[in-house]
Amino acid sequence: MKVWLFPLLIVALCTFAGCVPKGSGSDSDATDGTSTSDVPEGDTTGEDGTGDDTTGDDTTSGDATVADIEGDQTTTTGNPANRVGDSDHTIGAWSRSVHPCFGNRTDVMWFDDANTGFVGCGSTTEGYGIYETHDAGMTWVATPATPNVLGGMRVNSISRGADGLLYIGGTGGNGMRVVKLDTATHAVTEFYLTPSSGAKFWQTFQVGTFRIDSDGRAVSESLTGTDTLYWPIGAVAGIDGAVNGDGWWNNATPQIEGNGAQILDLELYGDRFFGVGSTINQPPYFFYEPAAGMGDVFAMEGIRLSPGGLGAFPGEVWDIDIDSNGDMLLSGVNEGSNVGTLWYNTGDVTVAANWTMFDVTPVIPVFQSNRTSLFGGCREGDLMVAVGAFTQQDKALILLSLDGGTSWRMTTPPGKGADVVGPLSKCQLMGDQVYVTGKNGFFGVLDIKELTGDLPPYTGPNNPSSGEWLGDILDVEVDGVYEHNLNEGTTMDLAWASVGTTACWPETENLNFNGNHLYFGMVQPANTLLTVVITPEPTVDLSLYTMQQGRDEWQVPPDVIHSPLSCDASYDYQHENNPGDLEFVEVMGRAYDTNVLIGVAGAAGITEGNFTLEIFTTPLN
Repeated sequence: MKVWLFPLLIVALCTFAGCVPKGSGSDSDATDGTSTSDVPEGDTTGEDGTGDDTTGDDTTSGDATVADIEGDQTTTTGNPANRVGDSDHTIGAWSRSVHPCFGNRTDVMWFDDANTGFVGCGSTTEGYGIYETHDAGMTWVATPATPNVLGGMRVNSISRGADGLLYIGGTGGNGMRVVKLDTATHAVTEFYLTPSSGAKFWQTFQVGTFRIDSDGRAVSESLTGTDTLYWPIGAVAGIDGAVNGDGWWNNATPQIEGNGAQILDLELYGDRFFGVGSTINQPPYFFYEPAAGMGDVFAMEGIRLSPGGLGAFPGEVWDIDIDSNGDMLLSGVNEGSNVGTLWYNTGDVTVAANWTMFDVTPVIPVFQSNRTSLFGGCREGDLMVAVGAFTQQDKALILLSLDGGTSWRMTTPPGKGADVVGPLSKCQLMGDQVYVTGKNGFFGVLDIKELTGDLPPYTGPNNPSSGEWLGDILDVEVDGVYEHNLNEGTTMDLAWASVGTTACWPETENLNFNGNHLYFGMVQPANTLLTVVITPEPTVDLSLYTMQQGRDEWQVPPDVIHSPLSCDASYDYQHENNPGDLEFVEVMGRAYDTNVLIGVAGAAGITEGNFTLEIFTTPLN
């Protein structure tokens, strides 16, 4: 189900280089014609040492330690598995659960292995703490810590150091910025806190990403601005050992364009630091540590990832992922065209010619309100996955390539009505599975082999056995546009729709389908994404559903004998009334042709009304 949502955007402008809070979306409809970035609800309000919204931060006197920060933190148990679908808790190629990081996104996810992982909450009202799973995301609990300080921390960064400790970065009470957690003993010690008095502005920023290499060199970069802290080899512990990285962009060759350079994400590979960044008024950049290293001063070189000058690409590069061979996938958005954008290398990452920029427009269906943004990516060799959102719809988007970027396909996690999946923010590859997380604590596991495998069509009983649709089914074709009136259909008993074998929509939503039903039948070509759109006249409230079946299946409700390959519906579950609004359903194709039954139904007993039906497909490979 989809609902057209236009969330309130809280716009924040940074005084340095148009810098933006990481993880935010954007609104390109600013009245002055420029693009601005929104700060998600609950985000901290500045980086001058006074805007941190963690109560009590930077208020103590004397030398603060982690032991001083301990408060009354209660352990929160994550939601139970909450998985729906087949007997093995899956829906086709997907399994899903919920963790406690509620809000418009999950700020960070880190898995040590297929079973053990962590998520961090760093924004929105509920955005505090770190949670862990030991059963591949089926259940989540608050990460235990002694002293118990993590529950009051806004967590934006999690990584496992070469020393085996878990490094957690963000903003916590009494100036806590980065701490070290021994996950065996649960002991927490500080890596650095902000100074308790006499702090300089570059020592107080909210941590966006923190990474530390095997030699103890470390970098902490600002969540909302251009500041960086650097600990060279042999630096003393804590904030006193940090070097101010301000102005490093002036020493790059060639010099970074724009007024400053904001690092939006940071990673390590082979004990070298790599990053990405951009702002609304700066081109997207890939940053890399020089081959000779940084020495005692923070230094990065940069490669501009888009052609043209400063205004050629108004947008952000939100994420960098590096695979086991050092190959990379970068994810972001072009705010000028409102289109998600990817970059990936096919050779030495320090050579500009080896980078490919991919505008995702060719794989996105053309329909109203189809703006996209990509917030995270993951890669291992030729397998690349990017996650994000249809931003105007507040709906999940996943792009998948199996051939190193030569071709891309689109998919979305299953979910109907109130269970539709919102924007996704992070992903991580575990063999042939993709772990993803996003809005309101969604956690899902996608089995790539099951999604892309050459599954045979169903060979069981047919309905009917004559090889054609039963009843008055109107034939339609791909790329067709059709005009009809709902009075051509009839009402029916809806008991078939919510049973476990069909599960097109919950029984509680029958109000959206209790009018006339009019059916259309077609063949969906193999390896395509089918998009079906209906647009009713202004006073008519209609709902839409599709039932995908094997090529030897011709089931028509209410005579549904066995489970279809998929059944998806689009209706107004939120207000139960949206006359004139279009509805659409996307049907992921198989490795073989399938029959698809399209149902248009009247809501609230509607039995007549004009509508337009549009059908088109997009190749998946």
